[in-house]
Amino acid sequence: MEPCSADEFFQALNHAEQTFKKMENYLRHKQLCDVILVAGDRRIPAHRLVLSSVSDYFAAMFTNDVREARQEEIKMEGVEPNSLWSLIQYAYTGRLELKEDNIECLLSTACLLQLSQVVEACCKFLMKQLHPSNCLGIRSFADAQGCTDLHKVAHNYTMVCIFEKQGSVSFVPSPVVEGLSTCCCFHTALPWVLRFRLMV
Repeated sequence: MEPCSADEFFQALNHAEQTFKKMENYLRHKQLCDVILVAGDRRIPAHRLVLSSVSDYFAAMFTNDVREARQEEIKMEGVEPNSLWSLIQYAYTGRLELKEDNIECLLSTACLLQLSQVVEACCKFLMKQLHPSNCLGIRSFADAQGCTDLHKVAHNYTMVCIFEKQGSVSFVPSPVVEGLSTCCCFHTALPWVLRFRLMV
């Protein structure tokens, strides 16, 4: 009988989680950082490896032969500082607080950094916040950010607000109507007008 092989395979428990906790600790103590992100008057030290592993935007920046790949400081033009810091923390922890007063800045910055999971989470948050008073603004914002699913939901919600609630135009919030193009109003109103004519 041949002796059993002494080879074994070892898998450490929570290895990735423990590693990122150490990286987060390095971030908080500003240790081993190799890049500084500058947004407004805020300077955020970070680690290129962590940023690149989470963000396709940073991966493209740091792994290609571009100027930023060699710079110690990188200016993040037009990026809201607090949102950037929140998303840098997310890169290390996988956690992110979504609130009404920061959601649009977070979504805009997440789109720039190509953080697809954060973009999806922000869009779902905004879908839950839809209201007649904000549906047009969310619709316009989603269009500007290229968030097609959010735009579609907000657009459909706007249409419902106009012509399906109580079946009356008196329900329509004036900001909603004012924000729609003439063509959009016409095509949306036509079925309602035809239905109204059949009733009289």
